[in-house]
Amino acid sequence: MKTYTPDQLVILDSGQIDQVQKSIDGDALAFLDDKKEELDFLNPEEQAHLKEYYTDTMEKYRLLYEAVVSGFATPNSTGFPEYIYNINLKDGSIETDRNGRHISYSTEILAPCTTAMLHYINSECNNVYVIIPPIKGVERTTEKLISECIREYKTERAQNLEKFAEPPFEEEPELPFPLKTETAPRCPTAAALEDMRGAAKTQQSLLNIAKKEILPKDIYRLSITSKYQGDLEELIKELEAKFPPYIKFEKGERNLYKKNLSENTRNYFDIKKTARITIPNSNRTFYIEFQFKQTNMFFAHIRSHSAYEEYRILEAKYLALKEAEQKRKTPHPANRQKLQQLKKQCEEKKELCLKIHRNAVHQSNLYLMHKLLWLDDNARGLHRQPDFPDGKYKHSVDTLKNNYIIESYEPFDGATAFTTSPDEYLNKSYYLKMVGILPESFDELGKNAKEHVNKAWNNLTPADIKDFSRITSMAVKYQDVVRGIQKQRRMLDSAALLNVFAQNER
Repeated sequence: MKTYTPDQLVILDSGQIDQVQKSIDGDALAFLDDKKEELDFLNPEEQAHLKEYYTDTMEKYRLLYEAVVSGFATPNSTGFPEYIYNINLKDGSIETDRNGRHISYSTEILAPCTTAMLHYINSECNNVYVIIPPIKGVERTTEKLISECIREYKTERAQNLEKFAEPPFEEEPELPFPLKTETAPRCPTAAALEDMRGAAKTQQSLLNIAKKEILPKDIYRLSITSKYQGDLEELIKELEAKFPPYIKFEKGERNLYKKNLSENTRNYFDIKKTARITIPNSNRTFYIEFQFKQTNMFFAHIRSHSAYEEYRILEAKYLALKEAEQKRKTPHPANRQKLQQLKKQCEEKKELCLKIHRNAVHQSNLYLMHKLLWLDDNARGLHRQPDFPDGKYKHSVDTLKNNYIIESYEPFDGATAFTTSPDEYLNKSYYLKMVGILPESFDELGKNAKEHVNKAWNNLTPADIKDFSRITSMAVKYQDVVRGIQKQRRMLDSAALLNVFAQNER
């Protein structure tokens, strides 16, 4: 699907942008017509629903934008964003002018063919961003539909084979149509399988799978970000309460913040919810995927996605070469060396993804400690007495419990967690991002990143250096609270693992 950047659309008026989008919609619908035979596992209602996503997409985007505006409206504000930025979703960079100022666009450029980043200043959550990417291209949607449908069939077939397995057994055909043989009678297992499949024709088998809600709900999607995880829960409640009647969140969500550490091995955190929009004065509906993330993690996920794509390319090359070598009668020494090299590169890219996610969690916790510093400083400035004998304030303890993300079950050491040394520069980079000297899109693991960070650090004022050092004092002060959080989550994690083991033994 053809896409445009805001700086390309800004030279057009709203009517011209509508025409551009209508042309894109027409191409998408024509593509679906061309793919009709390949998508014949969808029944007529499902095919019509798929076409709905690519019909009059500007109307749908206006409904989506109206829902966002209503969600952020207050008695004293309209809910319109303060700024609309042009963000590059490949690297997270935001368009700036020659003076380094973020360029802001009007709402006219909001269209399904472009990316926009809406900046809100929320009274409860401070800076909130709504990132709306282009709708998922029709080519990618159909490719995913077909591949997922076939994969679902293969999974179901494997489960059925396991259920009826009894040797000897002829190999199941690749596609679900019956293979009859005139030379040998069918074994009991084959007969059972044929009864289970019924007519066992390809189209009907795939149709049964398609009815398991295989149609995607993320063709339209957006991300809403804020600084702390506790903000995200509040934003969800606020949006749900203020949404117009035509949009409703579906029941259920995927909340990775609630996952135990043993389950969330990637250290990837977000909350996903699906909303259903009913187009006013009609029975037409479509779905939107909402992703709620911490702002720093949104930018980290852009970098890890790029690394993961590189990993997938390397893995495909590795598997292709490995398969080719297995077919050779005599292994080729150069290919053996190439395989080792590709395997190492795959492992490095996979580890890079994990490191990016782990670093983002640590960065979030550094931001949190700085917030505790701000809270305690304000309380002392008003001569408020601490709520606990050791000098802690309840508001800081509660903030920590609501927002701290477990990095590991190793006892938290406040004295070393956020300090720096000549060889350690990551904590410096997080602080520089927090105070706005480095953008959140800055890749602290990139080439020459350390030199860039140290150069920026050397230009800080003594007040900044003191401010950074006091983050460690707060980490020490609230160390036992963090350890209590770790202990509680470790107990829950252990109980969950024991439950899994018990179920597996049954």
